[in-house]
This record gives sequence, structure tokens and C-alpha cells, in this order.
Amino acid sequence: MATQDPSAAPLRFDAPAALLFSLKAAVAAVLAYAIYLGLKLPGAAWAAPVSAVLVTQPTFRPSIAASAARFWANLIGATLGTIAVLLLGPTPWALGAAVIVTGFLCQAIRLDEGLRPAYVSVVIVIFTGGGSAWAGPFDRVLAVLVGCLVALAVGAAADLPLRHFAERTRRHFEALGGASGPKNAQE
Repeated sequence: MATQDPSAAPLRFDAPAALLFSLKAAVAAVLAYAIYLGLKLPGAAWAAPVSAVLVTQPTFRPSIAASAARFWANLIGATLGTIAVLLLGPTPWALGAAVIVTGFLCQAIRLDEGLRPAYVSVVIVIFTGGGSAWAGPFDRVLAVLVGCLVALAVGAAADLPLRHFAERTRRHFEALGGASGPKNAQE
């Protein structure tokens, strides 16, 4: 059991931030699913909202990095999983080989944040099969791309107005005296 540093202050729960983050994730998930189905794209529509919620971050900039990592990781995992299935069939041997090569490649290209999604992509590709050797895996990559793009759009749409609102609120608070209390009439 890990012990907590007694000098560290406990983190304060920020209900508005938690609600906003959850709302962004929910909107991104629902939109990604609806768009994927609405465009009648092939493959499993569930991958789009999964990607949307996984890359949604409290602020926009980290969502960009998370989206890029998730996209490239899934592309690598889908490709190596497909190659493993073509060479070894949907077997534990294919799984083991593809996970090893995927992990090595992701770490070699410094895609550490995408390592686990790449592994998941390998497992899904190897054991879910599909109509053709390449169609199923790349349907998944397409769903991941849709989910990431929708999450980025939702993040950008939410964060820009919120950033302006937060800045206006901060300036208003400072004008009223801010953290130092009410303004002194002599100032």
C-alpha cells in the first residue's frame, strides 16, 4: 500500500471542472457514434466513441497529443496484428509475436503514450477477425480516427469560449479586489 506524503496538501475537488470534463466526454462519445453510424462507415461503430472518450482531456492541447498517439498506435497495432494473423492465424502465437513487435516498435519511435492502445488494437484485430485480412483492422483505424477528430472538435468548441469566460471572470474578480480583499478607497 502506497503512503501519501503528509506534507502534500490534499487535492480539492473541482465540481464545475469535473462536470465540464464529463460533459465534453459525453458529447464527444455520442457525436462520434452518431457520425460513424450516419456516414454508414464499415466496421464496429463502438470504436469511435471509445476513442472519443479516451482522447478527451480537461483542456484542448493535451487532447491533440492524445489523439495523435491513439491514431498512430492503432495504425501500428492494426497493421502488425493483421500481419501476424496472415502469417500465424488467429492464435496465441500470433498474439504474442504481434504484441512483442508492436511494443518494441512503439517504444523505438517514442510512442510511449500509445503503447497500451496499440496492444489493444493487436488483440482486437487478431481475435475479432473480419471479412478480409485488411478490411477489419482498417475499419477500426477509421473508427479511431473519427472518434479522435470528433473529440478534438468538441474540445476546441468547448475550450475556446470557456477560456474567454474564465479570463473575463478572473479580470472581474481582480477588479473587485481579488484575493487581497476589497479595494481600498485610497488606491
